[in-house]
Amino acid sequence: MIVRLRFKSGAPKRSVIPGAPEQRPVPVPRPAAPRSSGPAAVLTPAAALALAVAAWRIGADLGLAHEFFVTDGILSRWQVWLGGAVLLQVTAFLLNRRAGARPGLLPPATQLHPDRHPRRGL
Repeated sequence: MIVRLRFKSGAPKRSVIPGAPEQRPVPVPRPAAPRSSGPAAVLTPAAALALAVAAWRIGADLGLAHEFFVTDGILSRWQVWLGGAVLLQVTAFLLNRRAGARPGLLPPATQLHPDRHPRRGL
């Protein structure tokens, strides 16, 4: 089987009117990409880990879990781990807010006008 491809030679010619200005395509501006914060992406899992360690410590105090890996010192208290988890998550939230990333923002087509409210109830 022989397949032959035929191509037209060159680009199609445009008719040019003498004295007319040359038309160029209008550039379309691209929407700005949302910025993200790299450290904020790491802080959220770190906050989840600190929360898990706080839950482990509470479980160890109640006798529901094995012995906690830190037996004495400041890190042996569940309040420190819980406070650290809250601090890490608040820091990640503030970094995301400063970077302009809005994960819960709806596209403009789905947002309602402030004067128009959806019908509630029947």
